[in-house]
Amino acid sequence: MSKGFRTVTLFLALFVFISFFGCAKKNSLPMVVMSGWGGDPKVNQWITEELAPFVEKTAGVKLQWSPMNIDEILAKLEHEKQAGVTGTIDVVWINGENFRYAKANGLLHESFLETLPNARAYLDLDDKKNCYDFGLPTDGSESPWGRAQFIFAADTEKVPHPPKNARELKTFLEANPGAFTYPESDDFVASAFLRTLVYDIAGYDAIKDVPADYDAIARVIAPVLDYLNAIEPLLWRKGATYPKTVAQLDELFQDGTIYITMDYNSYKSYAQVNEGLWPLSARTFVWDSGTPSNTHFLAIPENSAAKEAALKVIDAALSPGMQASKAKLSGWGDAPVIDFSRLTETEKALFNTNATGLNPAAYRSLLADEELAAHAMPELSGDVVVIIEKLWQERVLLR
Repeated sequence: MSKGFRTVTLFLALFVFISFFGCAKKNSLPMVVMSGWGGDPKVNQWITEELAPFVEKTAGVKLQWSPMNIDEILAKLEHEKQAGVTGTIDVVWINGENFRYAKANGLLHESFLETLPNARAYLDLDDKKNCYDFGLPTDGSESPWGRAQFIFAADTEKVPHPPKNARELKTFLEANPGAFTYPESDDFVASAFLRTLVYDIAGYDAIKDVPADYDAIARVIAPVLDYLNAIEPLLWRKGATYPKTVAQLDELFQDGTIYITMDYNSYKSYAQVNEGLWPLSARTFVWDSGTPSNTHFLAIPENSAAKEAALKVIDAALSPGMQASKAKLSGWGDAPVIDFSRLTETEKALFNTNATGLNPAAYRSLLADEELAAHAMPELSGDVVVIIEKLWQERVLLR
């Protein structure tokens, strides 16, 4: 074999090698493993059938959904950190005390939120709902993803003009004694009702920075406790007893005993009306001063080896298309976090398709996402909430 022929052969072989492996590398997409609670089939389906294809198409990232309980996720992150190994989770669904724990123990990638194009475009980054997680500053270590919000629901045949503040509620009760009550404060929804009153009567600014001190909290919410004692004789059974749970409250609403109920699920009325449990005249409403809302977030473990790809996934989840898709009641039905005032008319129209294929009568019971978002207020820290609940028990229930 001549020297020239060998040279050409080697060149061709090298060309084929580079072409094959170069193309293979070019065509392989980075993989991101996302973990979080997987107890709802609709959530799992939305992530795998809506978010994952969107991320692959628009960001060039393969998204693998690996559901597990948050305590398992935190244990895994801690174990990997102690072992000094590369992480096996790249995006985690998290909020509340779990975020507080992960942040305090250095388990999360920090200060990434403002680097996301969709966060800058569609979020108010100074809004405490987006940068505080149950009273704890996030410092950009997690990105808002979805929101739950406290709402009221009224039978508008009996309450044509639902009360929009504490003063109007008292006026309603004076005209309709026994037509309203609320559960005891250790019920999650009832606790949110107490905070709604605090925001309306005392003001959010008066409570948001108060330390978790019994006497300090008592001073701030004293007018709220006075109000609750004043309306107690006007409540169902004259306030001699309170429902233990929101489920019991709903039973009173369903049978027409009371005319107004409440929940921490802003979309609850759709299912209740659709299933014939609530009247067709039921309508969701909020107070002018706002109602508590809690945000659930996406974060990136510090030991992730795919941080850049994870950022693309989180950014995609904030896009108007994915926020609208996630809000559809035919699917997950999770409230959006983006600021509607920043959307174009075309982007706003994405949210108008939520009624497609739904029961129109039940859909009319809902409040528009834009209206909810305009009245969503941040949550207080958990230790402050506990004190408010205790003060209600001591100074209203047991007085």
